[in-house]
Amino acid sequence: MLRFAAAAVAAALGGDGMAMMRLPDDRWWACAIVGGSVLLDSDQFVSLDHACRMARNTLAVSPAASLISNDPVSLAACGLTCSAVSMTDCLAHPCAPAKRLLPPKARHALVGTAIGLALAAGSGGYVLFVQLEAQRKAAEAAAAKALAEAERAKRPSPEVAAAMAIGQWLKLQQLPSAPSLLTEIVQRQSALPLDVNGWRFDRLSCARGSTAQPDPFACAFSYQRNAFAGDFTLPLSAVGLGHAAVSFIPTSATLPVLNHESAAAFLQAGHAELLTLLAYAKDAGATAVMSDMSAPVKGLLLPVNAPYSVVQQAFSLSGPTHLRDILRRMPRNVLVQAFSADLGSHGQFTFSGVLIHRAETLGNL
Repeated sequence: MLRFAAAAVAAALGGDGMAMMRLPDDRWWACAIVGGSVLLDSDQFVSLDHACRMARNTLAVSPAASLISNDPVSLAACGLTCSAVSMTDCLAHPCAPAKRLLPPKARHALVGTAIGLALAAGSGGYVLFVQLEAQRKAAEAAAAKALAEAERAKRPSPEVAAAMAIGQWLKLQQLPSAPSLLTEIVQRQSALPLDVNGWRFDRLSCARGSTAQPDPFACAFSYQRNAFAGDFTLPLSAVGLGHAAVSFIPTSATLPVLNHESAAAFLQAGHAELLTLLAYAKDAGATAVMSDMSAPVKGLLLPVNAPYSVVQQAFSLSGPTHLRDILRRMPRNVLVQAFSADLGSHGQFTFSGVLIHRAETLGNL
C-alpha cells in the first residue's frame, strides 16, 4: 500500500517534492521524491516532528521542491508556510518556495493516495474519517433544510395570500356593502332638514363618477327649489339653477382589510338569503333581475395556488321607496354600484349591485 502511495505522489508532483499527510489517528505519512526516486527514510508513518525534519532535509537537497500537505497549520510549527486544505479534497497546495498549483490529474492522484493511507493506517482511522464526513454532510443538510423552511415561513399561505388579494381589490374598488350603505344613508338623512328656505329635500342618488377612470363612490342629497325660495344655506353643498345638493363619500365604501378567515366568511355569506330577499321584493311589487351566469371578478388576481376562485353575479332591483329597507337585510358581500331613491312613501328607488362569492353554483330568479 505504501509503495502505491509513493508512486501516486511521484506521479502527482511531476518533479521534486514532498507530501506530508496527517491521518485520522494523528500520525503522519511522509514521502519525499527527488530526481524521480523516493528518498531514504521516507515513505513511512512518522510523528509530526519527524515529518518536519524530513521536509527540511528534502529542501536542503532540492531547494525548489514542492511541499504538499492536508494540514498546513501543523506545519507552521516547523516554520513551513502552506495554504489550508481539507482532508477529503487533499488539494495539497504547494508551500513556499514553490508557487504553482497542482494540475487536476495530480489532485485526483492525491485523493486516491489519501484514501489508501486511511486504509493503511488501520480500520479505526478509516471509520473515524467516515463518521466525520457523515456528520459534516448531515449538518449541511440540516442547515439547508432550516434555510428552506425559513424561506417558506416568510411566504404567506395560499389562504392568506388569497385574502390579501381580495382585500386589496375591495380597497381599490371602494364600493360600499349594501347593508352598510343604507344604514349610513338613514343616519345622514335624519340629520338633514326637509326644507331649507323654500328648498325641498326630494331625492338621494349614489354612484361612481366615472368608469374609465373610477372616481370615488359618492352620494348626494338633492334639494329642489320652490318658487320664492331664499338662499340655500346648508354647508358643503353645491347650488345650481333650481336645485342644490349635499354630497358625501360614504365611510362604508372603505371596507376593512380581510384576514383569511374573514375573507372566507365574506365570500360565503348569505347566498340563499339574497335569493329569498329578491323573491320577497318581487312579491311586494318590486322588479328584480339577476344575471343568468356568474362572471370572473375583473381586476381580482388570486394566487395560482388559491384554495378557491371568486366570481360575481350582477343584479338590479327597483320598486316603491318603502321597500328600500330590503337593502339593509342583504348579505354584506353585495356591493353597491348605483342607488337612487325619491323622498316619500310614493316615490321609487332603483338599485344595481353585484354579489361577490366563491365559485359555487348559485341559483337564479
